[in-house]
Amino acid sequence: MEVTGTVVRNDAGYGFAGILVRPNLTVSSQENQQLGVRLLQIAKARCVVARALAIQQTFEPVVTVAAPSLVGMGNMRVPEPATKLVAPE
Repeated sequence: MEVTGTVVRNDAGYGFAGILVRPNLTVSSQENQQLGVRLLQIAKARCVVARALAIQQTFEPVVTVAAPSLVGMGNMRVPEPATKLVAPE
C-alpha cells in the first residue's frame, strides 16, 4: 500500500490538506479484477481510521492479475506479463 499526505501551513501551524491512499492487491485471474476493486472499495468504506479523518482523501485502488509462473511454448518457456486495473473512486 502506498499512502501520500499533503501538508500545508495555516494559522494554527501545519496540518494535512489531503491524503492519497493507493492499496495494491494481486489476484489470481483476470476474472477476479473487478471483484478485487470492489473488495478494496468496501474495505475503504468500512475503515474506521479513514472515516475519522476530517480531511480530503483520494482512494486509487490497483488490482494486479498475477502472471502464471511460466507459459509453455514448445521447448521454450516465456513468462506471461501481469495486467493491472486501476479503478477511479
